[in-house]
Amino acid sequence: MPVTVEELEPCKVALHIEVEADRVKEVQDQAFKEVAPYVNVPGFRRGRAPKNLVQRYMSEDLLRQHTLRLLIPPAIDDAVKESGLEIYDEPEIADEPELTPGEPLQFTATFTTPPKVDLGDYTGIQIEYPSLEVRDEDIEASMNGLREQRAALQSVERPAEEGDFVSIDYVVHVEGEEDQSGPMLRVAGSSDDPLDQAVLGHSAGETITVEAPLHTDVEKQGSYEITLKEVRNWVIPELDDAFAQSVGMENMEELRNNVRERLQAQAQELVQDDVEQRLLNAIRENSQLTYPREMVDQMAAQRMHSLLHELDHRGLSLEQYLEHEKRSLTDLESDLLEQSRGIIESQLLLTEIAKEQELKVTEAELAEELGAEGAETPVTEDAAQRAANRIMYRKIMDFLKENNELVPVGAPPEAGEETPAEGEPKPEGGLVSRLFRQRGAEAVTEGTEGAPQDVAGEPSEAETTEPSSEEKES
Repeated sequence: MPVTVEELEPCKVALHIEVEADRVKEVQDQAFKEVAPYVNVPGFRRGRAPKNLVQRYMSEDLLRQHTLRLLIPPAIDDAVKESGLEIYDEPEIADEPELTPGEPLQFTATFTTPPKVDLGDYTGIQIEYPSLEVRDEDIEASMNGLREQRAALQSVERPAEEGDFVSIDYVVHVEGEEDQSGPMLRVAGSSDDPLDQAVLGHSAGETITVEAPLHTDVEKQGSYEITLKEVRNWVIPELDDAFAQSVGMENMEELRNNVRERLQAQAQELVQDDVEQRLLNAIRENSQLTYPREMVDQMAAQRMHSLLHELDHRGLSLEQYLEHEKRSLTDLESDLLEQSRGIIESQLLLTEIAKEQELKVTEAELAEELGAEGAETPVTEDAAQRAANRIMYRKIMDFLKENNELVPVGAPPEAGEETPAEGEPKPEGGLVSRLFRQRGAEAVTEGTEGAPQDVAGEPSEAETTEPSSEEKES
């Protein structure tokens, strides 16, 4: 059976296949025999009519379709074996082949082939990375974050200022008649609403009158008689021993030491993440990777689906998200494609390294990993696979760190210091600012009473060094 292989693009080939005329005739006869019992011929029971009458009443289209169903799949299987190709997914046949009596059957099947990884050097590489030191400013910023988290609305004995919460009682008169009344909460100066502006500069106990549109009908004007009941504002606690005790510490010294220890652990985690990414980038530069475009498209689509699901869970639309992020849909789709490429390339490299080094996950290691998660319900196959992937990721990274030269080049400079020369690793700013950018405020305030972990307890999931990205669990 003549077969021609044409490479269309990386990991995309076309097989031009020709099935000999004798084989086509043989399969047509087989197709006729299989369809004939289902053909209705007047005056005969099904399957009892002479062949010439069956041919007259049999649908040519039905016979052709069944012949092609019998011919094409085995022809493709034989062509794939003959060409020695590995196939990544199901073949595509753009146009239905023409079936001409006495002629060979010719058609083209398009395939996606598996990724190809030609590993370059992945050991003996010198990786320079910036160390990350915990500075006094980082500790102060973290403790200030704690203060802000524990701010409370409290009554203030002064006139209302912009941003204060003001409780009022009001009575509205329209054309001399009382229209409505009741309690209300206003935020002083927060909007152009006449009531928000009117309470500015007034204290609890004062009564004022304001002419303003009715909230129930802005076309009508009313006279609001407002009595201020209470003025409240956010009061941030002082950093003292009393505050330390409110978050579960003995005194400020213990709180400061606790914050320092947590930030040092988080700094080490950030450094390790940075080192791992630099290792992967260096190995990627040394290697040749070819993979199907469909892999990237599929992952980007999955990531978009996850984003939409998360937004829906938060009660947000995609349009609101894009407006908040000041991005266009095109920008988002481009970013998702780029992120997906990076994840796929890292996965391919890690898989190939594990294969070359014959790294395996043992049953004992998997049981220990799953046991550490404290699962009380039966472990699903998906959960077990994710756990195995985390173990494998750590094994590969341990191997890479042991077999490459990792060189710290100093802590990031303080504000105002000179930036590194071209080619040197560039710092990302202070530790707390990096944590805020990468993980949010919780990262710099965890570890106190009421936060995700107890000070003396084990770290929460968000704070451990367990892998959490697709690269580590896929």
